Amino acid sequence: MTALETKNDIIYFDKKFGYITDNQLIITKGTTKNKVYIDSIKRVNLFKSRVFLSNLVCFLASSSLLLYVYFYLKSNKNIFFYSLIAIGLLLLVYSFIHKFYIYRLVIKENNDAVVEIKTTQINRDQIKDFYKTILKKIPKT
Repeated sequence: MTALETKNDIIYFDKKFGYITDNQLIITKGTTKNKVYIDSIKRVNLFKSRVFLSNLVCFLASSSLLLYVYFYLKSNKNIFFYSLIAIGLLLLVYSFIHKFYIYRLVIKENNDAVVEIKTTQINRDQIKDFYKTILKKIPKT
């Protein structure tokens, strides 16, 4: 993520999402590029949604580990028994406190065409900067 101004009028450049010039927005999705003119943008929204699948997997893994230890290893109380109890409890706590988010940037044009960019929380700062720069450039109605 770099913000720069050169002879080409690039206002914002991000290697993952694309770049913004004075009059257009070039969005990069893999090897394809979409061009959206700034004047044709009706609305820009950034959505954040939580993913619960990783929490569910951790919860099920910890529950099954604790049940296995309780029913099958309770008579054999050695260091292995207590380490499995500790791992199961750590996974259980982690399943409740872990948060993972998906970010979706939706750009709606005047002709009702929709351009969407999805990313994870790893690129959270870049997508927020990209969104803020687009908001600064679109005309106020």
